[in-house]
Amino acid sequence: GWAVWALHASGEWPRLLRLLPEDARGRAAVARHLFAVTSASHPPVLPEGTSLDRPQPLHVALQSAFYYQGRFDEVEGLADSAAKRGPVTAALGQIYRVAALRERGDAAAARVTLDAVAPRVRASRYLEFWHQVEGELVFEEGDQEEALRLAREARRLSRRHGYRIGDRALFAVSEGKMLVRMGLSDEARPVLDDARAWCDARGLRGFGEWASVWSSAAQLMSGDDPHAVSYTHLRAHETV
Repeated sequence: GWAVWALHASGEWPRLLRLLPEDARGRAAVARHLFAVTSASHPPVLPEGTSLDRPQPLHVALQSAFYYQGRFDEVEGLADSAAKRGPVTAALGQIYRVAALRERGDAAAARVTLDAVAPRVRASRYLEFWHQVEGELVFEEGDQEEALRLAREARRLSRRHGYRIGDRALFAVSEGKMLVRMGLSDEARPVLDDARAWCDARGLRGFGEWASVWSSAAQLMSGDDPHAVSYTHLRAHETV
């Protein structure tokens, strides 16, 4: 499990998925689930007997998988169970709770949850992801420029740390999405098209489709022929 997980920053998730057996357990099972969420053609299922009432190996990674599936109840349940492993894990478990609360439309609760996490924890672990969820929240709160700064800072840190999946996919689409919502379609399109191409080249179906949806929106905003925009892209379910 650790040997494969150590390579996940590369973004080569379909290749890594093939290295993990279907009957994997523990850490390997969680890694396999995350890889499959964004690259498999069908929604993956965790091994029978997996209990979300207790801390899991790669706990935050599993939360992210559920988040990108729109399974917010599971995200919040894992946030609760993270507390059983200690204060640091409990704090890290709030990353995707903040995101899930925002997606549910409860920005006020998301802000309370975020502000309750000790600054020293937010500054020392998963910094890029804290920037991402805070940026998305700040955008909903109305400070679009600060939100965009945080998204770009998440990408910068990812580049510095060699976290390619963050820089080229996760946080790139967050940046592009914000630019679209700000009405800056000409800035958004190259960001989103680059993310889509990068994801497509690696078989990251979920993230590639996410980029495609927002790229299509930017294309429409730019006044291009709407018939040139894929119907599939416009109808795709876009969770985040």
